[in-house]
Amino acid sequence: PLAGVGDPVFWFTVRPMLGALGASLAMGGNILGPILFFVAWNLIRWSFMWYTLEFGYKAGSKITDDLSGGLLQDITKGASILGMFVLAALVQRWVSIKFLPIVSQVKLDKGAYIEWDKLPAGGEGMHKAFEQVNQGLALSPTKVTTLQDNLDQLIPG
Repeated sequence: PLAGVGDPVFWFTVRPMLGALGASLAMGGNILGPILFFVAWNLIRWSFMWYTLEFGYKAGSKITDDLSGGLLQDITKGASILGMFVLAALVQRWVSIKFLPIVSQVKLDKGAYIEWDKLPAGGEGMHKAFEQVNQGLALSPTKVTTLQDNLDQLIPG
């Protein structure tokens, strides 16, 4: 009966959580990420193997009576809930989606954008362009609004 607990708890909850923690540290340039994953995973795995071997040896065939009261389902459900919380936090941190469909295109009034053909050539033209950008002028005569722009206004960050 304990075989039904192993896969959901270890392979689908503990290992992905430890892997995500180790990967997060490694992506930040910390060498301890993979080491932490390897040590923690093997420590937890070997501890569980030792404990369950001892437990099974001592309980014998009465183990089916002890675990038939729904304990396995409770352990599996709790591990699944914990795994979902961790995965939700990881998705928010690592996944970035941009919605690029264009919602609107509006022509800007003259003087609201940089007129590139009227800028002087060379470094002086670049300097004037940077000044105009700092003044708030747009880079093109058309203001394009994407779906992502609208979503960013609703939920900043």
